[in-house]
Amino acid sequence: MSVKRALAAVTLAVLVFAGVFSSCKPEIDNPEGGVLVFSTDTVQFDTIFTTMGSTTKAFKVYNPSNSTIRIDNIKLAGGTASQFRLNIDGVAGTEVNDIDLASGDSLFVFAEVTVDPQSQNTPFVIADSVVFTSGSSVQKVMLVSWGQDAYFYSPTTFADEGLPAFSVLECTGGGVTWTNDKPHVIFGSLVVQAGCTLTIEAGCQVRFYKNSSLVIDEGATLIVNGLPDQKVFFAGTRLEDYLEDAPGQWGTYIQIIDNGQVFRSTIGGIWLFNNSIAIINHAIIKNAYRGIQANPGSTLTLTNTEIYNNNDIGLLGVGATITGYNNVIANAGGYSVALANGGTYKFRHCTFANYWGGNTARQTPTLLLNNYSDDGSSITPYALTAHFQNSIIYGNIDSEIGFDLVSSPSPDLLFEKSLIKIDPEFDTNVPSVFVNIIKNPFPSLDFKSTFENNYRLDTLTVAQDAADINITNNTPSIITDNTGTINRIIGAAPDMGAFEREY
Repeated sequence: MSVKRALAAVTLAVLVFAGVFSSCKPEIDNPEGGVLVFSTDTVQFDTIFTTMGSTTKAFKVYNPSNSTIRIDNIKLAGGTASQFRLNIDGVAGTEVNDIDLASGDSLFVFAEVTVDPQSQNTPFVIADSVVFTSGSSVQKVMLVSWGQDAYFYSPTTFADEGLPAFSVLECTGGGVTWTNDKPHVIFGSLVVQAGCTLTIEAGCQVRFYKNSSLVIDEGATLIVNGLPDQKVFFAGTRLEDYLEDAPGQWGTYIQIIDNGQVFRSTIGGIWLFNNSIAIINHAIIKNAYRGIQANPGSTLTLTNTEIYNNNDIGLLGVGATITGYNNVIANAGGYSVALANGGTYKFRHCTFANYWGGNTARQTPTLLLNNYSDDGSSITPYALTAHFQNSIIYGNIDSEIGFDLVSSPSPDLLFEKSLIKIDPEFDTNVPSVFVNIIKNPFPSLDFKSTFENNYRLDTLTVAQDAADINITNNTPSIITDNTGTINRIIGAAPDMGAFEREY
């Protein structure tokens, strides 16, 4: 399979600088008789990766006096060598002269920063100031940013005919290992090709620029070796506090133009292409269009991992084989988990939930099960095995499980010793499918904080001590919960879901 075919019609977007910084309004006396008032005395940027531009920050300069104030000079103290850039009342540059600020008037100063590469693995401080000179008076507004060096993976192939820019991971001896000495930042689509194994060590941060993804190509392997206290982190490159949990910051899409109409289909931020392999342990995958997509024939082992705040779907299996335990997959604009076009899926001690708080109301359940495809003219059925044991499937709409199934071949479904939220009218009196379940508990199930993606059990609940220890001890035996430090059996029996509630 060619890389071009795997990435057909994926496009790259442009990051738009945005944002306004505001704070208190300290006053600075002008000994010439004027008083300038600034909206802040320090403009602070969040951590910026080297070579990448920041958001734009702005501050305002006021003249509250009854007369015009002549500002002789406004300049960057660092001049042209500064890593900051200014736009002063619409004029880009490092310095402007002779500005008359009328009584009651104001002007804007916009600043942004690009951090030059440095051979430092830990964050470092970049500082400068904007200097205002009026006669003999000199005032300053500080500019402060933290920079972080990183490993960068930039596109090397710019295909024609609308194909996306992508790069192929250099692989010597059949394997590449990423260490955690500094972040790994991906632009475009980074492809791990057939015969190559990418191993990501504990504590690594993998950061993605807008519309970027990690593609595990046919015959390639991804191994993520996180640890309880050193999870591997997959997220976007924007580090501002207000974007900490903002969805849709990375991942790609396929674009098709048909009769002048543009159709876009989201694909995984981590995309397991046909017949690829991934083993992911102790990872956090957040804020993508779609967290993981596993294509037909791919095999994913997913353990002790959290996937949340994705615009579309947290985990999508399309005719894939996925097994896992101690996973939290939550808060997506669509399905938290969608298992489509058949496949084999077996989960133990997982929490699948959805309390989406995005701009649009959620219309889809937490979990979707589907065993066919429909091209508009015919239906193609697929074999489906989907087992959920000692797990929780929950959320804030009336029914959190969607069944979109054809009867032949008969799907192999199992919900055993699990707590589920489902349409009260749905018949769960099917002993071969629903085994010792807790259906629509009252009072409702409470988590610690769904807003903060904390899916630990909050209070004494029917899910506590309600799991089956025999399922917990099935091969491989689950010794601890998602944290990797709390024993699975604290009370009389294990708890349902990804976390064990401590007394």
